[in-house]
Amino acid sequence: DLSMVQLLVEHGADTVGPRAAGRFFYKAPMLYYGGTVLGTAACLGMRRTVDYLIASQPYGVTLCDLKDQGAYRRGLRMATDDERLVSISASLQGNTVLHCVVAHGDTAMIRHLVRHGAGHLRMKNDSGFSVLTWAALVGSPEMVQEVLRLSATPLWSWGPVTANRYDVDALLDMLAIVAEMGREQLIRLPHFRQLISDMWR
Repeated sequence: DLSMVQLLVEHGADTVGPRAAGRFFYKAPMLYYGGTVLGTAACLGMRRTVDYLIASQPYGVTLCDLKDQGAYRRGLRMATDDERLVSISASLQGNTVLHCVVAHGDTAMIRHLVRHGAGHLRMKNDSGFSVLTWAALVGSPEMVQEVLRLSATPLWSWGPVTANRYDVDALLDMLAIVAEMGREQLIRLPHFRQLISDMWR
């Protein structure tokens, strides 16, 4: 509820420091909203609340996850005996709000966040995953396609034709994940297939 968030912020509520944690979030399948107010609002598709939170932060908010991996994993171990969830938690550390939204597959929200400057697509989490490589790891073809489109730097346009520049290192990292994780459906994406073909010319 935007009006409630506004009221709390106007009365000094900290929207950056508090983190959502507890048994509820660690159930299988893991309920992952990034832990912060911004991450939760973005993952739930609350666009007006996201805009308000971005505008009200003097430093710009990008990080979603706790940086203290030890405390996070200890809390997770207390909540569950499932070692798979504990190992997944290691790759969640240091995610930006963009990583959080990728995990939920919301292409409209990631477009909105990039347009409003809420983080950078090249930022990496503590495990070294950029937003693009995180999308490949999650395995969502629609999200990979969208992040590729958003990460393009236009060089020139002539009518309907546009030449774009892409980060070759990011594409190679993504290709490594595609090969390692067996994400064949991503290789079949026309955009990605064309980029890989152009890279090896």
